[in-house]
Amino acid sequence: MKIFRELSLADIFSILNALSGFLGIYFLLRGNLAFKFLYFSALMDGMDGFIANRLGKSKLGKDLDSLADSISFGVFPALILCNLGILWVGAIYLIASILRLARFNVLSKEDFIGLPTVASALTLSCWIKLGLPHSEIFAVVLSALMICDLEYLRIKNRILMVVCGMTIIASAFTIYAVLVLFIMLVLYILSPGVVSLARPILKRE
Repeated sequence: MKIFRELSLADIFSILNALSGFLGIYFLLRGNLAFKFLYFSALMDGMDGFIANRLGKSKLGKDLDSLADSISFGVFPALILCNLGILWVGAIYLIASILRLARFNVLSKEDFIGLPTVASALTLSCWIKLGLPHSEIFAVVLSALMICDLEYLRIKNRILMVVCGMTIIASAFTIYAVLVLFIMLVLYILSPGVVSLARPILKRE
């Protein structure tokens, strides 16, 4: 099977991302929210991007990454919303996530247009785990952010990436880490506004 010869190391992490999302869905259908699988998928997605930037991507890389993300950060969180009894919001979230991923595949930009699906899914999971109210409204807001035209910076700083990864791992074990992760994600969600406000000031200098 020649297809396996076309896979790069980064693609292996994309496959692990998809597999983790699938397992999360499996346990969700058996009555367990299984956020740990979402966190593992996020880590695999981060490793995929990190390795691809250093060792290069295969021909399958970009599409494989988006297909994996559609499972872990599209279908999985949409079903979590359905599990909370808000089917229509789950449908909106799913549509927004696949539109976001489709646009990502056809654009060639340094940064992201619209909130990345992984950031959206993690933020939604934090909201639910923290027991915050009106999940349906928050999920619709996240859906709108995924398909908006705001530009989100791609995180490249190694130290920041390690901090994010460690916080995601810790979130699987303690609610305090979930709160820290939620604050970090909210700051990222608000970052396009901060960049827009800072740009005129930097130009004056």
